[in-house]
Amino acid sequence: QHPAARHCRREERILQLFRHLNQTLGRKKESRRRDLQFTLPLMVPLAPHIRIVQEDTSYVTLQAVYEDHCRRMGFSKDEPVLFTLEKLRGVLESKSQQGKPELT
Repeated sequence: QHPAARHCRREERILQLFRHLNQTLGRKKESRRRDLQFTLPLMVPLAPHIRIVQEDTSYVTLQAVYEDHCRRMGFSKDEPVLFTLEKLRGVLESKSQQGKPELT
């Protein structure tokens, strides 16, 4: 089976999931009041590995919301990732020191 077809089917499933989530959000009173919904861009496949995607500049991505929040709060957008890396590094160092045999 051609791998591009598998990726296309996966993408179609994800879009279907978002459509179902939009239906669920539409049933909830608070979601309707806040007009919450996932934006699904139009996609036109040209070839198995090429497609045209409609992009609307009026929509705001979660990435843009996060970057705006970081700018307003005055910290780097990479700070949570760096914090997690430091914690993981500390855990790995403590485990490697505990499991290291003594050389005599």
